[in-house]
Amino acid sequence: ETKSPYDYYWVIYIADHGESLGEHNLYLHGTPYMIAPDAQTHVPFFYWQPPSQQIAAQVDMKCLKQEQDDPMSHDNIFHSLLGYLQITSAYYQPELDLFSACQNRDIKHIAAEFNHHNKR
Repeated sequence: ETKSPYDYYWVIYIADHGESLGEHNLYLHGTPYMIAPDAQTHVPFFYWQPPSQQIAAQVDMKCLKQEQDDPMSHDNIFHSLLGYLQITSAYYQPELDLFSACQNRDIKHIAAEFNHHNKR
């Protein structure tokens, strides 16, 4: 089976902050958090992974979709990347890992597949 180079990539996008574009006559992003409108405190987050990687990483996409409306923060990104890539760190907090509940932790075969791809 011939794989596309895109079979080895995944994308995470998250904005660094929201922006008020006229809501409540505000045109900025620096309102103190306690009184900031949702447009400033709720930012977009997007995760995409090709189906081949979903299978290889054993990520249950139905499980992730069930959690898509759960609140999260930028803190989740750091811990999710560490967890997904199985990077050992004293700073890793599994409760902040977005993938931990939806992924089989035995992903050694991903590294083998990645190394095979890079030898070409």
